[in-house]
Amino acid sequence: MLRSVVTPAIEGLSLKAGLLSSVTQVRYKRIKLRKPAWMPRAPSKLYTIFKHPKVSEEEKAQYWALYVRYETEIRSIQAFFATEQARLEHEKSKFSQLSIQDEEDFQARLKANEEENKRVATERERRHREDFLQRMAVKMKRIEQIKEQEKLEEGIARQQLKEEMENMNYITYGTLDEAIKKAYYEPVSYNFAVTLSGKKIPEKARQQPHSEGH
Repeated sequence: MLRSVVTPAIEGLSLKAGLLSSVTQVRYKRIKLRKPAWMPRAPSKLYTIFKHPKVSEEEKAQYWALYVRYETEIRSIQAFFATEQARLEHEKSKFSQLSIQDEEDFQARLKANEEENKRVATERERRHREDFLQRMAVKMKRIEQIKEQEKLEEGIARQQLKEEMENMNYITYGTLDEAIKKAYYEPVSYNFAVTLSGKKIPEKARQQPHSEGH
């Protein structure tokens, strides 16, 4: 970057200043090693006064122009990097804000999903309870119907049994001869008296004392 800034300026300088050759020499000059700053000056150079090369005003102006141009471009580059960094930070913060918004949206959706799951679970439990009650009502009704049917069948059976028991004393054409024999050989007398205690007194027993007195 420094080369791209300094080289055009050096090419525009006058050859009379002799700067081009010196700069070219400095580029390939090996860096001289120096002693540390904390070491004192050598005794051989203790009282030596170094003569600095004289620089003409024209060369100073050219150096100053190069310096100003360099500083200007450096500040421009710094401003560019600062702007770029600010843009990156803004995008990063924007991305972070979007991430926060996405996280909040995700949490909100998750909460809504949990509430919906609870509502569905409650509705499912209510529906199952209603179905269970309906099934129990149907079963109880069926049990009552079965009980009523059993009572009805029991009543019919009792009635049939009663009729059959009554029919056993009926004289039919098939049992006529047997009934005649039974009536002839086993006569039944209904002439009897009943005492206050409920004892049955046959007719023969009632006639016996009268016959003895006679």
